[in-house]
Amino acid sequence: MSEKKNVTRREFINRSGKVAAGVGAAVLAGPAIGVQGANDKIRMGIIGPGKRGGFLMEQTQRVAEDKNIPLEFIAVADIFEGWREKGIATAERTAESEVKGYDDHRKLLANKDVDAVIIATPEHLHAQQMLDVIAAGKDLYVEKPMVHTIEEGKKVVKSAKLSKCIIQCGTMRRSVPLYYMARDMVKNGEIGQVNYCEGWWHRNFKEGQPNAAWQYQIPDDASEDNIIWKEFIGPAPFAPFDLKRYFQWRCFWDYSNGIGSDLMVHQMDVINLVMSAVMPKSVVSSGDIYRWKDGRTSCDTWSSVFEYDEGFQANYRSNFSTSLQQYGIRICGTDGTIEILQSMAMTVTPEPENLRVNKNLEKKTYYFPEDNEKKDEMYGHISSVQAHIHNFLECIKSRKTPNCDVETGFYGSALSSMAVEAYHKGRRLVWDKQKQEVIEA
Repeated sequence: MSEKKNVTRREFINRSGKVAAGVGAAVLAGPAIGVQGANDKIRMGIIGPGKRGGFLMEQTQRVAEDKNIPLEFIAVADIFEGWREKGIATAERTAESEVKGYDDHRKLLANKDVDAVIIATPEHLHAQQMLDVIAAGKDLYVEKPMVHTIEEGKKVVKSAKLSKCIIQCGTMRRSVPLYYMARDMVKNGEIGQVNYCEGWWHRNFKEGQPNAAWQYQIPDDASEDNIIWKEFIGPAPFAPFDLKRYFQWRCFWDYSNGIGSDLMVHQMDVINLVMSAVMPKSVVSSGDIYRWKDGRTSCDTWSSVFEYDEGFQANYRSNFSTSLQQYGIRICGTDGTIEILQSMAMTVTPEPENLRVNKNLEKKTYYFPEDNEKKDEMYGHISSVQAHIHNFLECIKSRKTPNCDVETGFYGSALSSMAVEAYHKGRRLVWDKQKQEVIEA
């Protein structure tokens, strides 16, 4: 068992102090006073208050209360009547005025009282909804992945650059200080030369377990009568009405990049952060449906190998048949290894003394939050989400760039799309930096 050493608050903040520029004041300090004024209320809307959207609403309300940020949800849009009513009920818990519900996100965006919007819809709908939010001049928090395809992402980035909108993409590990501490260690050469990194996310479920492997529960009242099916299909190929496709959309390539965009994007995004990289130069991918033969089209087992111009390789793996180590990253240097598990604990393990140059490297474990060794995995997940939302709300006030801005969100989703395309084509693909597109090797 690895040694655990508690780190004082002062040491924790000192090690991540240089983080402030990257992570922002949201993680380490209280609310800032920005151009809106400290007491101005942020009036929020949400597009897609379903399973994930409802969670984001609740966490936003909690952050606003804990950090004393005046905020209320005043508008909710969803094409499923059930989620819409649920979203209105969640908003009304803290709303001081009437909460308006819409069956079309464009109607919500026409509401001039809405300052900022959360998008938590299936990923194939993100791009057009983002473009609509930007055109309406609203600030935006969009769930990961930012977009479904690279071409969509390029259009969104172009539009965002012409606007003054604050856009935070939901790869929330960009608001966890541990990754910035790891980045500084790599930059300073503390773990030696890094040529190899790993990322993984494994899950296991019992047969028949609710919500297993993206088999999200279908509400009893859901039907073709209270779902606007054509709006769900959007840019995807037409398919007849299907409750499984609607509520379990991650299982289908038409609406999701599967493991690539639900899980891999998280670990690969922070490997990029720690290694000060933007995009891999090439990727090969492999996977299949080995266990969950339930009509899905996307893989339940996945591997990708990325090569970087910065001089390292990153291997990613995921499967839905084991929960070993759940999720994390490993940065392997010639003097030591950094391992970050569940975004909660970072352990630095030196190489044997006779093999390393840095004789001062010690075995240590750092925590986020600092007391998380007493908590469970969900505590760490919620803490990461809350830190990311807090950063977004702070940036709405200050107009500063958030921790995961639109360009960073684009590269995270582009990496996922590139890996999935390599899988479908069965060959190695290369990233063209100049054209910002994928080409065959």
